[in-house]
Amino acid sequence: MQAVSEMTPLSGEKNNWNTSFSLLRVIACLGIVLLHTANVSELLYPEVSARVCPGLAMGIVYSMMWAVPCFLMISGALLLDPDREITPERLRDRYIRRIALALLICCVLFSLIDTLMNGDAFSLLFIADGVYRLFTGGSWAHLWYLYLLLGLYLLLPFYRLITKHSSDGLLKYLLVLYAVFLSVLPVFGAFGIDIAFTIQTAGIYPFYFFVGYALNSGKLEFSTRTLAAMAIGGTVIIWVMCALSGWQEFPMGAEFQEILGSYASPAVALQSVGIFGLVRRIPQEKIKEKWAESIRWIDACTFGAYLIHMAFLRLFLRYLSWDLFAIGEWSIFVFAVGTFLLSLLITQLLGAIKPLRAVL
Repeated sequence: MQAVSEMTPLSGEKNNWNTSFSLLRVIACLGIVLLHTANVSELLYPEVSARVCPGLAMGIVYSMMWAVPCFLMISGALLLDPDREITPERLRDRYIRRIALALLICCVLFSLIDTLMNGDAFSLLFIADGVYRLFTGGSWAHLWYLYLLLGLYLLLPFYRLITKHSSDGLLKYLLVLYAVFLSVLPVFGAFGIDIAFTIQTAGIYPFYFFVGYALNSGKLEFSTRTLAAMAIGGTVIIWVMCALSGWQEFPMGAEFQEILGSYASPAVALQSVGIFGLVRRIPQEKIKEKWAESIRWIDACTFGAYLIHMAFLRLFLRYLSWDLFAIGEWSIFVFAVGTFLLSLLITQLLGAIKPLRAVL
């Protein structure tokens, strides 16, 4: 889901490409499509979901929430590296402008799609409507991630100053502050206990940005066993909390759902850091070249696939009324994989159009 400029190696040389990061982006993008497929199906057909496969859809949603934090950790690992030269001009042209342009195109295009699919009379006012949605956040929900990226990019020069001039101890101190104040303490709020101590930041997302850099640079280290325990333990906690939240006799179901539905959830943070650390440790030489080439190709299309895949979900699940629960539980996974592959193909075809190539 990152722009291609974040995916390419620093020198443009193939042998400098981090194939492990590419593999993680591919898996995470597929995870996002699966998350959205399950979530949209649950929102559109809650009664069928509750009757046919209770808890499955939301279990998939919550257990796939590691994907966005992993994208942010990859971005942090690459963009916060002091050895990577990012001039103000490059930041403006290859990062900020790119995301802003992607937002504008998507908001206008999605406004047109809504106009046509809702059966409204065609009018060029869809352009003005798209621009209005751009500034009000009223377009399709998955574009929230682009607003998040834009904010992080605007603050990137200051974040890079932190990583450049902080000692290992200070960086760990920053991560602890983020983790405690933005992940652990908010859990008490879900149970009606308001903690007075706060730290003035916009949210948990800079934590993932910095922890990605810290893990990749070696300033923060965990053993492979610890990372595996974090990934497995976080996932188990998520499924247990999801099961308990769906149990009508359990008194804290609503509180558990509130915790699970946040990227600041300690369980999500544990799971995300564990998965990122494990995949990052895959030796480059262990990935066969023929597979590496395919991974790199798919990786280069993931940002476009992220933007496009929601159109297929809306078309088939909403407008054509495909009820995946009625077909069978397996259909959620099959549909998600098919949507992912089709989105990659469309991205590749659109990439042949020069103006769109700079965005996708």
